[in-house]
Formats: sequence, structure tokens, C-alpha cells
Amino acid sequence: MKIVVATENDGLGAQVSPVFGRAPKFCFVDSESFESDCVANPAVTQAGGAGIQAAEFVVKSGAETVLAGDIGPNAFQVLQAAQIPCYNVEATTVEKAVAAFRQGSLKPLGNASAASHSGMSGATASPAASHLSAQPQDEMAALHETLKDLRHKLAETMERIEKLAKES
Repeated sequence: MKIVVATENDGLGAQVSPVFGRAPKFCFVDSESFESDCVANPAVTQAGGAGIQAAEFVVKSGAETVLAGDIGPNAFQVLQAAQIPCYNVEATTVEKAVAAFRQGSLKPLGNASAASHSGMSGATASPAASHLSAQPQDEMAALHETLKDLRHKLAETMERIEKLAKES
């Protein structure tokens, strides 16, 4: 079975992300062999609709089950429509989460486990800041990357405003 785990980093030893839609990575794991392939979440930096876009990506990738921290209502609806069961997993590694799933110790979610737009802080805060970071230098690097992204978005926004002002 192809399981997708929302995660903070690459590999089976990575921490499960506390959020689904803005998780930095998705780790696709074969539940039998534990072979894994981790990829960047293409929706993590979206201004809006990250949960829906992340869920659509997961569906298109052929996932059969989702393990994550909180899953918002929009992402949950997309996953439910595709008949992909979701399980809430907290503060553990990808490997331990998949093992718990295999043992049947996880209960499927009947509803979203987070309020709408609850992951929006992930759009402005780094993944390291939204989850306990083991190393301050890792958090600092993530914060610098977030700052770089915000400066880029600000420059694009200012450019667009100036263009619209000239057109009016």
C-alpha cells in the first residue's frame, strides 16, 4: 500500500509534520517494504488553497492513505472524495507512524482535524518555527529562507500595484 506522510524533512527518520497542506515534504512509503521517496510539497508556499492543492497532488501521486498532523477541512474533503483515508499522527517519525498504521493502532479521521485556514501561519512562518526545531541554526536558516520568500513576494506585489496604478 502506498502511504503518504506529511513530513518536515526527507527520510524515514524525519518528523511527521504538524500540518498537512503546508507540510514541507511528502514522504511516499510502501507499507510492506518501507521503501520511501520524499518530495517537496508543491503547495507549501501558496498564498491560499494550499490544503486543496496538496491534497490534489497526493491524489494524483497515487497515495492510498494519508498520515499527518492536522488536516484542514478543504484538504480533507478532497481526500475523502478520492476515498483516501486520513489518520492523525503526532510527534513521531515517518517510520514509527507507518509502523503504527500497519499495527492498526491508528484510527481513521471521520472529519478534518483542523479548522479552516489554521495552517496559514505556515505561509509566513518557517516550517522550523511552526514545529519544535532540534537545532537553533536550522530554525535560523529556515527563517532566513522565509524572509527571502517574503521579500520576493513583496517586490512582486509592489510591482503589480505600480503597474495597475499606471493603467488606471
